Amino acid sequence: MLPLLAGSVSAAGVLLSLDEAVRLALRDNPDMRITRLEYDLAERKKAYEEKQRLGLDLSATIAEFRLDADKEGALHLPDWNSLRHPRGQLQLRWDITSQLKLESGLTVATNLHNPSVTVTPTLKISYATDLFQPKVPDLVPVYVLEEQNAVAQAETRLAYDVTSAFLTVLKRRQEAELVTAEREIAELKLLRARVQEKSEADILRAESDLADADESLTQALEAVYSAEINLAALLDVASVADAELVFDIPYEPIGDTLAQWLALGLANSSAVADAAVKLRDAEKRLLEIQADHGWKVSFSASYEAQKWPEGNRPANRSEQEIRASVSVRNTLLPADKFAVEEAELAVTKAQVALSSAVARAEREVDAVYRRLETIEERIVTLNDRLAEAYEALEREARRVQVGLATELDLKEVRLAGRVIEMDIVHAHYDHFLGRLELMNMCGMDYSEVRKP
Repeated sequence: MLPLLAGSVSAAGVLLSLDEAVRLALRDNPDMRITRLEYDLAERKKAYEEKQRLGLDLSATIAEFRLDADKEGALHLPDWNSLRHPRGQLQLRWDITSQLKLESGLTVATNLHNPSVTVTPTLKISYATDLFQPKVPDLVPVYVLEEQNAVAQAETRLAYDVTSAFLTVLKRRQEAELVTAEREIAELKLLRARVQEKSEADILRAESDLADADESLTQALEAVYSAEINLAALLDVASVADAELVFDIPYEPIGDTLAQWLALGLANSSAVADAAVKLRDAEKRLLEIQADHGWKVSFSASYEAQKWPEGNRPANRSEQEIRASVSVRNTLLPADKFAVEEAELAVTKAQVALSSAVARAEREVDAVYRRLETIEERIVTLNDRLAEAYEALEREARRVQVGLATELDLKEVRLAGRVIEMDIVHAHYDHFLGRLELMNMCGMDYSEVRKP
């Protein structure tokens, strides 16, 4: 029986499964921590802004000069008497709704000529709204995507990146093992050529093969090192060189039809959902323009109470005022003659963008699905080849027993079988990574992919 390259390759004994690697990265990855902090800050800021309807302003006028004109219209330079009273104002604003507002103020003024301080409190309630707004129906986007927060999206991407890096390390380590075996065979061939006193040409050829094997081994070890560095960075650990990576996830064909995956992909595509929302907004804007009568009618009302100091109330002001007004406005020149055409063009562009987004999402799902189908077909073919390799190994073992073949010949046949085994294992890795990518496209994360 050939030594199968099951998914655990390392010279050390510290076990690290793919599930553990993903959990470690989600917990310790520095970019993931920053994403969580940013999301938490944004959520707290959003909640604060939604509740915070109060505003507090503090202002003060230190000095203000006034230029007065005489009866002939000549302006005089400011003098001491033109210095107005320094004053300060504290104002509290409360936006009860988008139309209803409450303002409360306190003005403190001083008189430099006749030293005194006056305090004037004010209270104002105002309401303003547009009348006769065109009525348009509430439109629903063709595709609606359930909102997914930034942390969940980042976790999905990180889990995929960790899976890819984890499987890459396994691949590079397995390749290095096979290259090591190839080098041993090249070394034995050179030894046999020298022992059997082969021709100089045969010896030189064997030496060249050994040198090539040495170079291949160096490159394979460098590839292992590079892959381990990448995985360690994602896990935020110093090194994974001493870890024995274990991939114990069974091979599972995709099962569902392409049509089912396409439907899931469209239902969970953020690009398609965004394009659908833009189309909805463009259609709503067109309906609003078509229903618009051109005239803007608005209504505003306010109640203001102000307590003036004794003897300081202006002649044209009362302590309580109620105001109400209705205003009508229409832009005559320049008239927007092309508003409807522009809105119709915007709808057409949004429709094209949505169609392109749908086609792009379908192409992406279709490409991954067909790649998985190709891998599954390749696994079937490789399994047939592996069965033949087992038979060839048994025949070669019998030939060695009767002296018709050497141990070196048996090693070469065994190595050929191990190469096929490695191809099968790598195909399983590629299939799992592709299945994870496909399920991510369809709104499922790593935990759902790992469900039995």
